[in-house]
This record gives sequence, structure tokens and C-alpha cells, in this order.
Amino acid sequence: MYDGFLRSDYDRPLQSDIDYRLWVLIGRVRDTILKLRSVELARQHVSPVEAYALIVLGDIDAESATTAELSRRMNRRHWTATALLHRMAKKGLVRRAKVSPSSRMWHIQLTPDGKAAREQALRLTSIHAAMAGLSDEDKIQFESFLKTVHECTRSQFMDGLVL
Repeated sequence: MYDGFLRSDYDRPLQSDIDYRLWVLIGRVRDTILKLRSVELARQHVSPVEAYALIVLGDIDAESATTAELSRRMNRRHWTATALLHRMAKKGLVRRAKVSPSSRMWHIQLTPDGKAAREQALRLTSIHAAMAGLSDEDKIQFESFLKTVHECTRSQFMDGLVL
């Protein structure tokens, strides 16, 4: 079975490092699933990150749906979430309204087109297909492993660890 590496790659110093191989595989799997997800969502003219934002916005109560809350829940910088919301507003997926005339805070609402695109995004067909080779037990174990890696990297980032 092809694992993403050529047998000769294992002779190279980096390729013999299991941490490096795992990092490369995580990146390759993510890229492949994103490509599948892009094809799936192309019919709605929605990108994977826009679909993710629609799902997150649909899960936030109306009073809390702000740019800051979206950026926090999506683990994105504020200005990245702002740019994303501008693109989504141009597509007619969301509507932005200032909390008050003097405020810099915006409430975000899904439009009818945004709600329809969210319903399509929730189907997750490509994601389920990508995970179809794993048993339910494997999925639970895989989730646990990924959470451990995420927490480790997140704590290093939060601690300002510079390697």
C-alpha cells in the first residue's frame, strides 16, 4: 500500500523521522480532503472555509454572532474572519449590521441563500467518504490522537514557544 512516501525516501534523514512523516501525512490528508470538499461545494459556489463559517454561524445564537466570536470559534485571526465575511456578504450569504452606530462591532446574520448553502454544507458527503475506511472505534481513537496533538501544539503556541 502506498503511504505517501517512496521506499527510497526512508533512507533520507528527515524521512526516517516518524514525527516528520506524520506531519507530512497530516498535511497531505488535509489537502486531499479539502480538494474533495471543494468539488462537493462548488455547486453552491461556496468554498470549504465559507462552508465552515456558515456551519459555525448557524450554531451561534443571533446575539453572539459577531466577527470576534466567529474568529474565535474558527481559530482565525480577526482580520482573516473580517475578510471572509466581506466575501460572504458580497456573495449574499451573510448580512452584517453594526451593533450600534458608534460601535466597531458587527452582528452577522445568515441570509436565506446563506441558510440554504449551510444546509448543503451540513451534508458532509466528502468528509464521510474520506473517513469511510475507518471503523467507529478507529475514528474515536484517531480523534483522541488528533486532540492530543492539537492541545500540544496549541499550548506551545500559547506559551510563545520558539523552537
